Amino acid sequence: MNNPRQNEPALPAWMNGAGGAASSGRPAKMGFLRRTMRNISSVFENDLYSETYASKPGLLQSVDPRAKIAAFLCLMIFSGCTQSLAALTVLAAAPLFYGAASGIRLKDFFRRVWLTVPLLVLVFSLFGTSSLFLGGKPLVTLIPPGVFGTWSGLFFTAPGIAAAFRIALRTGVSISFAVLLLMTARWRQITAAFASMRLPQTAVAVLDMAYRYIFFLSEAAREMFEARFLRTVGKIPTSESRRRTGSSVAILFLKSHAAGEEVYDAMRCRGYSGNFRRLRNSRLGTADFIFLLFNLILLIFLSLIR
Repeated sequence: MNNPRQNEPALPAWMNGAGGAASSGRPAKMGFLRRTMRNISSVFENDLYSETYASKPGLLQSVDPRAKIAAFLCLMIFSGCTQSLAALTVLAAAPLFYGAASGIRLKDFFRRVWLTVPLLVLVFSLFGTSSLFLGGKPLVTLIPPGVFGTWSGLFFTAPGIAAAFRIALRTGVSISFAVLLLMTARWRQITAAFASMRLPQTAVAVLDMAYRYIFFLSEAAREMFEARFLRTVGKIPTSESRRRTGSSVAILFLKSHAAGEEVYDAMRCRGYSGNFRRLRNSRLGTADFIFLLFNLILLIFLSLIR
């Protein structure tokens, strides 16, 4: 008896994995742009949209967002004003304590906060405080003087290194407290806190909608680049790739504009008048005042450090 599947057409070799990278057992390489878009989408979806840590029990999760905003803002302002490296070091350790008490994995928190922007700021700040731009007594010499004739060499001074670390610590402290606020409170709670703190209603509405549009644009961009990847066979020239990327960005802009018009019309049909409304009015509790008092004591202690 004949097998009816013998008469079915066979798939091409490039679709069933015969030949190329698939036949050698090695996975196909993912392009830089596609890999970047996938990483950005995963960061937004996992860390922001899912609000993993905001739903867990912890120290900061039990504190009202208004108290956290007030306390963290004061600490960030203090970090920008103080000149004490010791105070900045202690202040940099405070987010780690709050994160551990809130159930946040310190390894991931440290990697995503301190090994990104503050590290880059430190590298560029060290370059800006070297002997190429500032003079003084050498503390660390990389290239001794006289190597290239009359050149005075390349070295770092103690005030220059201290200034570079001061800038990096200030950046890391500000990012740490901002990340803590976003990870331990839902965005609607943060915008409600801004509204209750008498922030302009227009600014609150823009923040609320911008947060939602981040995920819309991220998802739309990911779908567009995935569709482009599935419809592209073989390697295309670099100029053609740039042209397609530019066209995709333009289409994404048009889609976001059209979606914004539709969302605004839907909001107007549902009675939106520009005012930010809350279902319930919350009040600061005992835990919130204790949290504020603790941070006030921390500020006083930091101001005494020299």
